[in-house]
Amino acid sequence: RFCLDNMSGEWLALVEGNEISTVWIGDGGLSDRRHLGRHEGSEIGCWEDPQGRYFITFDRAGGIKRWDPSNQSPPSNLSHTAGIRPYRLSKDGSYMMATSTPDSGDPELSIWSIDETGIELVRWFDGVKPDFRDFDPVGLRLVIRGPLPAHRLWSLEAPAGAKPLVLHRGSSAYSHIPEFSPDGNWLATNDRSGLAMWPLVRSYPAVIDIPFKAFTYGVAFGPEGRFLATSTGSEVRVWPLEGPVPPAGHIVFEAGRALADVAVSPEGDLFAAATGAGGSQVWIGRDGEEPRALAGSEDLLSGTGKVSFSPDGRFVAARDGFYDGASGALHVWEVAANKKIATLRLDGEKFKSASTFSSDGRLITGSTKGV
Repeated sequence: RFCLDNMSGEWLALVEGNEISTVWIGDGGLSDRRHLGRHEGSEIGCWEDPQGRYFITFDRAGGIKRWDPSNQSPPSNLSHTAGIRPYRLSKDGSYMMATSTPDSGDPELSIWSIDETGIELVRWFDGVKPDFRDFDPVGLRLVIRGPLPAHRLWSLEAPAGAKPLVLHRGSSAYSHIPEFSPDGNWLATNDRSGLAMWPLVRSYPAVIDIPFKAFTYGVAFGPEGRFLATSTGSEVRVWPLEGPVPPAGHIVFEAGRALADVAVSPEGDLFAAATGAGGSQVWIGRDGEEPRALAGSEDLLSGTGKVSFSPDGRFVAARDGFYDGASGALHVWEVAANKKIATLRLDGEKFKSASTFSSDGRLITGSTKGV
């Protein structure tokens, strides 16, 4: 295999087995091979930077190396992510599109930023078949042909779970490869009905499709709006609003019963969720860990309203008796000790809203007589 410097035409990179070398092209002909090193693995492939600054080699197991064709700097190991296989580099060489083949189903697409220090996952597209596509590094947009007769356009500046914009016209069953203009202001598609130029300078809204189930409606923002946490069915899920990881809809933990609400700690690493109908319980958990029920929460009355963390993250409050405001109470736990420290009731009035902590640590509730 080989890579060609398409910018200046000055070098070829050769892959011979596991040996990597370059040949320089000058007015007087070709230079001798300049050996750069080895890339261990099988089925070694090669992609060149469109700007001619570097090239990458990759193997079947997910190892990726970045090479300086002049050999002035040593090769850098960018990744050993099993299953990914580079498909192409963006026109400015700053992003890499890669495919991966899961255990079942069609190949899936991912986008990685790439520089001399390594690669970083930008977006993983679950269930998106990598058909004809193009990537715009200026506007951070990806377009994929299909399902025909439409094209789908994603903005990588939108939240990871945002739905694509569907570009549709006519009824053609075939389209050529879509392509962005160098300035990112236009997208060209070409099918049997002719050439279409789609303007992209307008800002489009982002829509996240969250699969809520009946009577499970908890939504909470993480710190600084970096992600959204939801209680959907019996699961606490995370939907990133900045950055690509974890994937949209990633399951933090599952409680085994329908959840009515979810809260996020001030640091964003701890989640509280409350079960509602058929008896209440409050669960605490971190991503990747089994959740634990707060002590005594199994004795709560049926119907838990909002759960909330104190500003310092030490306490969690939850209200029960959503269906019976006169009998309901507010319960407060110390999280680290898993100990209930307060049960708060009203005399001669009913709770009418959930509780929330103020910035100075006071617990605020609404009732039939006021706040």
